[in-house]
Amino acid sequence: MHIEKETIETTHKLREKDMNTNIENETTERKPRLVGVQTALCEVFQDERTRPSLRCFNEWKALGYFPWIRIGKRVFLDPDQVSKALIERFTIPAGGKFNP
Repeated sequence: MHIEKETIETTHKLREKDMNTNIENETTERKPRLVGVQTALCEVFQDERTRPSLRCFNEWKALGYFPWIRIGKRVFLDPDQVSKALIERFTIPAGGKFNP
């Protein structure tokens, strides 16, 4: 009986710790990873054969298709945000119409 009580208490402590860890992981925000335009292009479109040109990618940036950051004369992008923005903008729902 004494061993079972200790085991149950240990199990409850471990579960509580796991729950706290999960809550912390959900509440902490991911810090943006800023890279240059060429690097972002290569990371978002990994296949060289289907990758758009740098000129096309810069046109999309100018049209506001994805977020970017200017610090002085340098331009930085977060590849994850770029990918997410392009997917949201250009995904066509099944049976739906394309509406940019």
